[in-house]
Amino acid sequence: IVIGETTCDGKKKMYELMGEFKDVHVMHLPHFKSQKSLELWQDEVRELKERLEAKFGVSVSDEELRNSIRIFNKERELMGEIQNFMKLTPPPMNGKELHALLYGNGFIFDKAEQISDLEIIIEKLKECVRDKISPVHKDAKRIIITGCPSGGVYDK
Repeated sequence: IVIGETTCDGKKKMYELMGEFKDVHVMHLPHFKSQKSLELWQDEVRELKERLEAKFGVSVSDEELRNSIRIFNKERELMGEIQNFMKLTPPPMNGKELHALLYGNGFIFDKAEQISDLEIIIEKLKECVRDKISPVHKDAKRIIITGCPSGGVYDK
C-alpha cells in the first residue's frame, strides 16, 4: 500500500494517477492549527489504522503505537541535535555532508540501528567541535536550500 498525503497539488495528482494501478491511501493534512484540524487529523490516523489492520489482518494496539511514537521521537531528537551543530561557527561538517546524512537516514529501516548510528555520529561531531576540526572555513557563506523534494538539488 502506498500512503500519501495532501501537502501539494502535484502529490495529490500523482496519488490519484497512481491509484489506477496501486493500492493508495491518501491522508488529508489540515492546513491550520485548530481543534477542528486536530479532529480531522485524528480521524485520518484512525482511518489509516483501520485500513492497515484490515489489509494486513493485524491489530495495532495503543501500546504499540506509543512505543513507535517514542522511537520516532528519539530519531527526531537526534536528527535535531545533529542539525544544531550547523549553528556553530565553523560547523563540524559542511552542508553537503549534512544533506547526505539527512537524506540517507530516510533509507535506514531498522530504527534501533538507525538510532545507534545517529548517536555515534553525534559523538564524532562533538569530538570535531572539541578538537576544532571543521571542513568549513569560519568565514564561509551559508546558503539554505529549501523545498520538497531536495534529493540531489544541492549538487546543482
